Amino acid sequence: IIVLRFVYKLEERIKMYELICGNIFDDKCDLIIVPCNSLGGVTGVVENELKENNIIYVSKPINVGNVKFVDCSMNCSISHVIGFAASTNVLTLGSNKKYIKSICEEVKKYCKRNSLRLVNFPLLGTGAGRLTPKESFEIIKRCFSEENEINVKVFVMSRDVYESLS
Repeated sequence: IIVLRFVYKLEERIKMYELICGNIFDDKCDLIIVPCNSLGGVTGVVENELKENNIIYVSKPINVGNVKFVDCSMNCSISHVIGFAASTNVLTLGSNKKYIKSICEEVKKYCKRNSLRLVNFPLLGTGAGRLTPKESFEIIKRCFSEENEINVKVFVMSRDVYESLS
């Protein structure tokens, strides 16, 4: 099996963003942000990744726009913490920029409180949430643009989407 990995780096001030064509579980980090819906449900792909990485997760409701942080340092070698980000409202079957911004702000605060430096992000709200990849990417970048202490890697599963964003 050949795995292609493309990286696009954009420097803004001192901060470095990485846009990566791949999976949020591909690189070790301090915190992985996992997209879920407001009932805590994840996709089958994410569920399989959690199982492969020995991360036990029982879905519970999470207010849309919020994150449930779970310490997995004892079980998982890829990350210390998993953040289940409720980016899609199950009642409306959609997402919006406000939810993504709220999630980013919550992640920022959590990272600062717990001295976490490396975060793996997916493009939140772009699947069932119906945001465009560009909208999601711009919100994440903007939210972390003033952060010098947090390194953000934004993962994109599709090569076409990766190329359009880079």
